[in-house]
Amino acid sequence: MPMLPMPALAILAAAVSYWLIGALWYSVLFGRTWAAALTRAGWPIQRPDAPSMVVRLVATFIGNLFAATAVAWVLQCFGTTGMPVATRLALVLGVGVAASVLGVSAVWDRKPLVVYLIDASYHIIGVLVAALVLMQWRH
Repeated sequence: MPMLPMPALAILAAAVSYWLIGALWYSVLFGRTWAAALTRAGWPIQRPDAPSMVVRLVATFIGNLFAATAVAWVLQCFGTTGMPVATRLALVLGVGVAASVLGVSAVWDRKPLVVYLIDASYHIIGVLVAALVLMQWRH
């Protein structure tokens, strides 16, 4: 039986979930560690003014929306109907694409390992949660 395309609302919910994880990740969970490591490495973090912060938050959400759309597309292309397959595909995307690309950038930017680990794990978890949210719309 062919699968129907993911509803736009499902993709939006996946993007919001990914974005909320980032809000927690870089504030409550790892924000201080991340900022301190960057500052020690010569990447000083300055608190943006309100308009700049809004632009950054909106740009981040748009990126999360593109990522959620890509995850939905991959799940659709693979005909994924179960959580185990969706989880494996999400981990392949998170580790194989997001973390590896961030790793290449981190090497060239000479960012500390802890910054890379925080950034990469955010995207791995974000992609995984997006996939799980999308799969919930299937059931």
